[in-house]
Amino acid sequence: GALAGILIAGFKLSIENIRDFAYGDVLDVYHFPVIFVPVLGGAAVSVLALMGGGGFPPGVRGIVTEADRDSLNMNEQGKIEELMESFRKASAAIFTLGTGCSLGPEGPGVEIGIAASRLGTLAWPTQIFDDYDKETDTIITNGNAIGDDSDEMLKTNAARIRRNRLFLACGAAAGVSSGFNAPLAGVFFALEVIQKNLPSIILPSTALQKEEQEVVMNGNNALEEEDNAEQSSSGISTFTTFELQQESLSGEAGSITAILTSSVVSALISRELLGNELALRLLDYEIPTPLLELPIYLCLGAASGLTAVAFSQTAQLAKAAFDGEVGPQPIRDVIDATPGFVKPMIGGLTCGLIGLYLPNILFFGYETLNGLLLNNQMATDALLVLLIAKIFATAVSAGSGLVGGTLAPSLFMGGMVGAIFHNILVSANIISDTLVNVDMATTGGAFVVADIPAYTMVGAASCLAAVFRAPLTASLLAFELTRDYEVLVPLLASAGVGTLLCDLVESRIDQAKTKNKKKAKKQIPSTMTVVESESS
Repeated sequence: GALAGILIAGFKLSIENIRDFAYGDVLDVYHFPVIFVPVLGGAAVSVLALMGGGGFPPGVRGIVTEADRDSLNMNEQGKIEELMESFRKASAAIFTLGTGCSLGPEGPGVEIGIAASRLGTLAWPTQIFDDYDKETDTIITNGNAIGDDSDEMLKTNAARIRRNRLFLACGAAAGVSSGFNAPLAGVFFALEVIQKNLPSIILPSTALQKEEQEVVMNGNNALEEEDNAEQSSSGISTFTTFELQQESLSGEAGSITAILTSSVVSALISRELLGNELALRLLDYEIPTPLLELPIYLCLGAASGLTAVAFSQTAQLAKAAFDGEVGPQPIRDVIDATPGFVKPMIGGLTCGLIGLYLPNILFFGYETLNGLLLNNQMATDALLVLLIAKIFATAVSAGSGLVGGTLAPSLFMGGMVGAIFHNILVSANIISDTLVNVDMATTGGAFVVADIPAYTMVGAASCLAAVFRAPLTASLLAFELTRDYEVLVPLLASAGVGTLLCDLVESRIDQAKTKNKKKAKKQIPSTMTVVESESS
């Protein structure tokens, strides 16, 4: 937690320094066009990518699985190399965000926390197994490793796996805590998001007696038997493999205590280095008719969930477009012929072009969102343009290979949805946008509700919840960022509806895509050639 707090504070300060240089007086003296500033960020990302062989480690979900696998079987030199990869990706995120590209710092912050957690595994023996197959999540042992003590080895190895996974959870919690100055949200992020992405592991063991196969370890890990017989060169040696499933990180007092401590320490250190300023600033407000407003917040949650679906599908489409997998064939040919190091610069140029007319979509913190939270009114059409532009710019940025997270963009999109939702209801005379007592007869039946800051905050958290399938984390994050308990009740309901609807819609979309792929395969004519042998 302490290390993550220091590293993330340095990460954020570095972004500010790059931003001051890129948009300050230095480049302005040479009359450098502002539109090309994000292109410089893309060029820096390309250089860093080439230094590592042309790519970066995967995002938060992928890096959790990758770090978990690497902790099973890797020597110290290998772990140091992985840490250098994390440092290279963090540097790319600094240039991406410092030049204003449309991504966020909190995702890389979580990855920095996970990278810090890898250092903890260096304090213990690292060669747990003979080998590990990352493709099949299977532990490989030679014949000499299978012996009378293999069941004891199984228990020892499982304990080490649990320890390494706890380190990962602590690092991720510290990353969110330090990134948002929200320790409670960091804890729930580890329990709700990280734990879900930890894979099961296949462990080897000698053949156990039937009654012993039910439980061979203490704790909540389930060991499921799979038939697997191996023949060694010296003779036949039969052993059984078991699937080590991830236990609940909150199941043991020691685990939840470690996550809590890591999250709190990281937040305290970050506050000392960066100040105790909240990322979001919410104007004081009240919800005068909470029962009447609840259906409205549920509808807002549904709108936020659909926005999350639109963003997710646009991001997938942008990634496929930059990979040359979609679009007319001439465009695919052009994309295939484009060198990989040029694509981040294309993403930067896209952000620069959009930012020339809509600078609010660039990464400059939370100024636009804070303006709505402080009750600065914006026209509905302007909010809608910002929403569409943000979805497009963020999808292109991520798909082109620029490095950053989607937590901050998700908050921005949801905030725009909440403000649009409020404005539409007011313009349709369904609700009143004043907090004074009014006669319903004079307002055409409209009832008094909270003003635009409440709807902006609820929409922001609901969209974040839907994108990451983490309603509790998003709700508690909004509560910690605003420190307003009154917003928590409608927010929980809205975030739950948004997450559920997003999950249902995307599952249907995935099913439709799978079905279309099967149909396309069936339509391909068979090219099989039948060869008859002379003997037949």
